[in-house]
Amino acid sequence: MGRNLFYGSIWILILHSSQREYDSLKVIEPLGIAPRTFHLELSKDYLGEAFIILEYVEGTSLDKYGEIDECIVTSLARVVAYLHNTNVGNLREELRRSISSRIDILREIRKRISYIEAKRRKCFDEEGKFEKILAGSYGKLEKLKFNERPCYVLGHGDIAPQNVILSKGELKLVDWEDLGLIDPALEIAVIFDSFDFSNRQRELF
Repeated sequence: MGRNLFYGSIWILILHSSQREYDSLKVIEPLGIAPRTFHLELSKDYLGEAFIILEYVEGTSLDKYGEIDECIVTSLARVVAYLHNTNVGNLREELRRSISSRIDILREIRKRISYIEAKRRKCFDEEGKFEKILAGSYGKLEKLKFNERPCYVLGHGDIAPQNVILSKGELKLVDWEDLGLIDPALEIAVIFDSFDFSNRQRELF
């Protein structure tokens, strides 16, 4: 995320990855759960950085709202369900698949262990205890049965209290840079962790 400038009903978002954010917002704009986008300026002639001009969403982010009641929990669940049930058949070329399936994550862990091993060998001769522990954990994960073809849905990628705005009784999501195809179970797990929901709130969701 970058810096924000506000001018009446206009919100200027200054980002290092403006193109990515702009493309993501254009993909989900028809859903009505994010600010509308008006302009992408890649030149740095005006503000010294690339920027996006967005609709200013007046409201309060949930990290500053206070106690989240059951109404907000169910509203958030409806927004997420709406997003996850979006037909992505005609969007697959525009979206990157996130590393979110269990198989993808397992492969990524193996790559990271190899990277740590290579870096350690450059500096130390003795066997690294840390990567040995990681390799042991990886071996246990590898024995588990994983679904090779998980279900992917359209996902925000970072639904956290600071990225959800309560505006005139409705919830809007901001910060769409991580939009992509994602395992819905992973996104829901991240939401539960980010919001620190109680058991009752999880049931409602």
